Amino acid sequence: MRKQVFVLYDDRTRPNEKIAQVVGNKSYGSIIFKQKTIQKRVEEILEKKDYILKFCPFSEESKREESIGLVLSAVQSTAVIYLYSSCGILDPQMFGLLLDKAQFLNQSKKVLVDKHIAALLFSDTEQFGEWVKKGSNPEGNEEMEVLPGDMLVDLSSFDEFIRYITSGFDARFFNTLEGDRYTVTKRSTNKEKIKSEYQFYYFLPREMQHWFVQPYSYEESEKTACYSMERMHMTDLAIQYVHGAVSPEDLDQILCQLFYFLRTRCTKKISKEEYEKQSKFLYLDKVMERLTGFKKSSYFERMNGLIGVGTPYKDIDAIFSHYEDLYRRIHEKYTFEPLAAVSHGDLCFSNILYQRHANILRMIDPKGAKEEADIWMNPWYDLAKLSHSICGRYDFFNSGLYQVEIGKDMKLKLHIDFENQAYVDVFQKYLEENQFSYPIVRLYEASLFLSMLPLHMDNPQKVFGFLLNGIEILQEVERCLRD
Repeated sequence: MRKQVFVLYDDRTRPNEKIAQVVGNKSYGSIIFKQKTIQKRVEEILEKKDYILKFCPFSEESKREESIGLVLSAVQSTAVIYLYSSCGILDPQMFGLLLDKAQFLNQSKKVLVDKHIAALLFSDTEQFGEWVKKGSNPEGNEEMEVLPGDMLVDLSSFDEFIRYITSGFDARFFNTLEGDRYTVTKRSTNKEKIKSEYQFYYFLPREMQHWFVQPYSYEESEKTACYSMERMHMTDLAIQYVHGAVSPEDLDQILCQLFYFLRTRCTKKISKEEYEKQSKFLYLDKVMERLTGFKKSSYFERMNGLIGVGTPYKDIDAIFSHYEDLYRRIHEKYTFEPLAAVSHGDLCFSNILYQRHANILRMIDPKGAKEEADIWMNPWYDLAKLSHSICGRYDFFNSGLYQVEIGKDMKLKLHIDFENQAYVDVFQKYLEENQFSYPIVRLYEASLFLSMLPLHMDNPQKVFGFLLNGIEILQEVERCLRD
């Protein structure tokens, strides 16, 4: 007989110390994976099942007792799934089939993942009640038949957790990531891009190669190209930062290494004319080109209208005009040494792997190079990329941890529930010690947010979040120049 099902989600357990280094003091259910919490991923599957009577998540003992009471007071006997949040879903379809089986259970069962109990499936509320009376043994009852949990992963195992959380690499548009316990293989139909990423490492001066994860085994087929890398059993800084696992003291240690990289990387003198040409291309022409692309979007007219009513600017052209004016004033006020530097090209937190206790830092996914000349860039660009993770909180956008709200003045406001001033202070300290101007870095950072607008039109709210963030940066640079 088909039964309805209660699902209890036990999220009381906190990760062990090693895992907490990555995700901070969070429960398993609140860990973010590919822009959603692990609990949310469970909920989304349950929402598609019409036989789920109620989903009861809890992270406190009092809420657990309340949920148990709700189940035991049910008028009719139902099946009960008691799910532990320390297990993540590897295969949503197979997990859905496991849920389906609960409707027809005649005997209670337990789901095992690598000797770890992932879930207990009770055929009715009477058997569930007996388990509760006997002390709620996490291992279930001895007579319970074991079901394999191949569709789940044991997140309490550090190695399994790292493999799971790093499987969320942002393989945009055409990239796929494959691999095993020891290697990662990056594959794409854009063979030129994959080849340039691979070649970048081998164009680097030897004394700089140790900063990067080495690619090897480049291969091309008729349709794709790929290369492999060692799988580093550590996560990128973006994952750690958005989970609150990076303290200002940790950031100090991280920036100590990153600014050593910036100080000691190879540089070369170029003519003043060439420097100004490169700077104009990166920070003016590129922004203008991207905004032209933004105007071609079907969302543009509505967004432009929102700019007029919800921000201090009348339209997107007014924003760019202010940016262009700040660029001119910055370049009149400050003296720029005409240098080019060997640069990562995309030095944001998601491209920096870090292991705190061993203090190991490695870089991945550089911009690529078709020839040796391509590894040289404007020396401020890597700093702007760092700033857009630290000051601009870029990785919170990628994790969906932002909101666009209407303020009391009826203007649009960007809200990110993370106070980053202590981190900005650490970053400013390193800028000053290394003779880099904060207003310059932030202006160039604003160019990054404005340039990203047409690249994320599949998510209009995110685009507007980037836009509001860019506006906030422009206004701060304006204040800096007036002081």
